Amino acid sequence: MQTTYPDEPFHDGSAQSQDRCWFDDRPARSYRLRPLIPGELPEVSGDTHVLVVKLSFNERQRLPISLLGVPQALMQKMQDEAHDAPVLDAVLGELCFALMTGERLDLGAVIRKALHGAARGSKALH
Repeated sequence: MQTTYPDEPFHDGSAQSQDRCWFDDRPARSYRLRPLIPGELPEVSGDTHVLVVKLSFNERQRLPISLLGVPQALMQKMQDEAHDAPVLDAVLGELCFALMTGERLDLGAVIRKALHGAARGSKALH
């Protein structure tokens, strides 16, 4: 279910290479939500997306997730390509926590918890 991989030496177009380039361009980001690339993970029924977690400079973890039924406008916001997105990273961090702990995934609760934590952590996020 979870895959951790070190950096590869070449930019070969693979999911790993794409993730590495994405985080290289966005060093302030810790999380990336993107569509699952066909064939990147073993057959997993129903998974539509991957939450990529930056563990260190050259190591990331991929967590498959099914986001069927999530409104398109919300999906677009959750997949924002911004270089600095502390609130989005907080939301995706809460999503990661729910996936890692096996908690029931209530996306609305995840977003509310992340926004509450981000607001407490920095008043300058408005």
